[in-house]
Amino acid sequence: MGRRSAARRRLAHWLPLAVALVIISMVTAAAAQQRQGAARRRRADQGERVRPPGLPRVALPDEPLILNTHEIEQIRVVVVTRGLSHPWGMAFLPGGDILVTERAGTLRMIRDGVLDPEPIEGVPEVLARGLSGLMDVALHPEFVQNRLVYLSYTRPLGEREATVALIRGRLDGMALRDVEDVFVAEPWGGSTASARIGFAPDGLLCLTIGGSFGTDPNSAPAQDPNSHAGKLLRLRDDGSVPEDNPFVGREGYKPEIFSMGHRNQQGLAFHPETGVPWATEHAVQGGDELNVIEPGKNYGWPVVSYGRQYRWTAGDRAVLGGRYAGAARVLGAVDRPFRSHLLHRRPVSPVEGQPVRGLPDDRPDRSHWTRGADRIQRERGGNCAGVAADRAPATDT
Repeated sequence: MGRRSAARRRLAHWLPLAVALVIISMVTAAAAQQRQGAARRRRADQGERVRPPGLPRVALPDEPLILNTHEIEQIRVVVVTRGLSHPWGMAFLPGGDILVTERAGTLRMIRDGVLDPEPIEGVPEVLARGLSGLMDVALHPEFVQNRLVYLSYTRPLGEREATVALIRGRLDGMALRDVEDVFVAEPWGGSTASARIGFAPDGLLCLTIGGSFGTDPNSAPAQDPNSHAGKLLRLRDDGSVPEDNPFVGREGYKPEIFSMGHRNQQGLAFHPETGVPWATEHAVQGGDELNVIEPGKNYGWPVVSYGRQYRWTAGDRAVLGGRYAGAARVLGAVDRPFRSHLLHRRPVSPVEGQPVRGLPDDRPDRSHWTRGADRIQRERGGNCAGVAADRAPATDT
């Protein structure tokens, strides 16, 4: 009995110290995590490459990798080359060589699977900060004759401001010659905006301009017809405006706009038979979209979305998760079935078999029915990053 009493007294003596040590350890660990997080944010703001904690590097395989997806079995993935940093866009030259952009501002050449150690000269100054930088690369439809290469990138404007610019130059060996501006977006106060380039079958150029990240419909550039941000633009190859663009001659509207109400489009492809553009929308969590782009239509962001803002407030939730939670847009019918290949899973209509609300014109008006787009259901927290299309037998779905 005496021994037990002595043990209790010793435990009572040391217990407060043990509790104090545990609390001190927890506070110290939390402070260290806060310091590490602040340091990562500072480095990211300065344009450094910062890897999120808890995501170990995964080595590329030496042998081909076989993947089975929901829709297609036995996809063979082969490493073409190594040593690239943040590749953003690529274009295949007629002989099989590949032009690849690196976000930091370099244009690279891959020949027979070998990355040329020297970058291509002639790329203009690029603002490479965070997700901003050198983005897409595309060849002119008559590249064999004119050797014209198009690049989209973040152009610095002074110390703080930036915008999206589209340039073109003549590829001469390992250099771009006669580089000139094709289009420069009017600054909107941001610097991060995806800009994907695509030439339609009719030879006209489509350019996505993202950068509309806010959730307030009254201030979002995507809903401002006098801003290029949050839009898909349609241009001639020299940057001039086609006369049949939907808003040509309309007061208060940029004539380059083909569609509006986009957040940050990162993929662009054209239907192989109709020539209609399809674009993938990199949205907030839960809101990625695959949109069939129709002239003059408003695709809703941020008025209509299934996404929830990463750091949402009560007001954000009311706009994105409550009042407009029933709004969607569905993929329109095509003349013949064909396959659409996404860099994520197959698109699924959230309300199959039912009419869903859409956007019939440039106003995000939910009182009409129309065809517009199909929401991409995401798995494992990913985002839909791109879209491509190829022809397929009429029996495919």
